Amino acid sequence: PTVSFLSRPESRPAYWKDRPLPALLPGSSVDVIIATRNRCPDPVLDRNPLWWALESIAWLRGVRIREIIVVDDASDDRTPQVLRLARRYLQLPLRGIRLESRQGSARARNAGIAASRADRLFFLDDDCIASPYCLYGISRVLDLLTLRGRAVAAVHAPFYFRHVVPSHVRPLSEIGRVDWAGASYSTNLKAFPAEYLEGSEPPLCDSELKLIEPFPIQHLCGVVLAQRQALVEVGGFPNYFTW
Repeated sequence: PTVSFLSRPESRPAYWKDRPLPALLPGSSVDVIIATRNRCPDPVLDRNPLWWALESIAWLRGVRIREIIVVDDASDDRTPQVLRLARRYLQLPLRGIRLESRQGSARARNAGIAASRADRLFFLDDDCIASPYCLYGISRVLDLLTLRGRAVAAVHAPFYFRHVVPSHVRPLSEIGRVDWAGASYSTNLKAFPAEYLEGSEPPLCDSELKLIEPFPIQHLCGVVLAQRQALVEVGGFPNYFTW
């Protein structure tokens, strides 16, 4: 079915471009953490996925980033050179950490958590391109949930494979679910919730910015804003996860 809401101007990043954005809660600093392995195979800089991700961070709006921590999981490609060029040309507050032997994505992320000092951590996969207001949007959602008195550890952003809007629709029962008995999970985090199509517009948690109401999921994937202390208390990501 057609998601008509997504054809409206307020569903596009340009809607926020000239609007005054509400201030985020004071005292919440943000570090960006990217775990990477062999995402820089090409001698042409802008053909490397890690460069795309870092360049998109440079275009983020509405949030001040304290530091970007890139954990290199023993890459044997051009990752070190790309990081040097990112510091030089993108003018990012970038810190690289290299693991000398391959540890896997979870251990690499945990190394980033250990190195971070911010209150909130924004995890971005090393092949993702962040929309200009992605980090502000999920930061605003986390703020609004906190102001409602909700004890929220993390907010996951949707992500779309080679699209800028959802490519299909799924019921809420199939988005971000874990089948504990069958030891499997479904992501579908690129889908639009079917239940949100039932009215003239989806439920909103911020009517002015047209931020869609979040809903609970059961696992985390690649694009997450998390409370650092919550991750520390649960011991970070499970070390048995590999890439």
